[in-house]
Amino acid sequence: MSLQKSILQGALRFAVVSLIGYSLWAWSNMGTALLYSSIAVVFVALSGAALRPLGGSARTLAHFYGVFAAAFISYAALWCVGWFVIKGHTGEIIGSACGLAVCGWILLRLVGAESQTRHFLSAWAVLFLFHTLGYTVGGWGYYHGSSSGAIPHEMARLIWGLGHGLGFGAGLGYVLFHCRSAGQGEA
Repeated sequence: MSLQKSILQGALRFAVVSLIGYSLWAWSNMGTALLYSSIAVVFVALSGAALRPLGGSARTLAHFYGVFAAAFISYAALWCVGWFVIKGHTGEIIGSACGLAVCGWILLRLVGAESQTRHFLSAWAVLFLFHTLGYTVGGWGYYHGSSSGAIPHEMARLIWGLGHGLGFGAGLGYVLFHCRSAGQGEA
């Protein structure tokens, strides 16, 4: 699979997962802690099966789930620290940057320390770029759609989920391409 196909597949596969996760926000009345935890469970539960084909066939599904769960939970925890402790846009950026760095590092560990050190900076940069682009465009769609009344509030929340999923998934596709190609001796 080419890099471009891995990025596209990552974007599309993770967008579906993200829409399911964000649907909890769109249509639930849960408190913040339960909501965020439930969304994280959806992401972890569905992403393993959705993204494993991008990580290469040499790893078992159980192994991929374990690695992805550790990577995503680390990202989510650090994003939450940024959002709830530092607060605001600055908190989101710092939490996202730190969380995505740890997420990328853990995913690259799928293929060992040599690949992790060779690809870490580019993987983190691309993951951060795509994630931030998707999150920002999705957020813009949410705020624009909600404030203008052009679309129902629930649908605006799903627009944010779609943007976030496409961007984050594209970045994950990039990272997983390097996991797969380095594992096959192609990187």
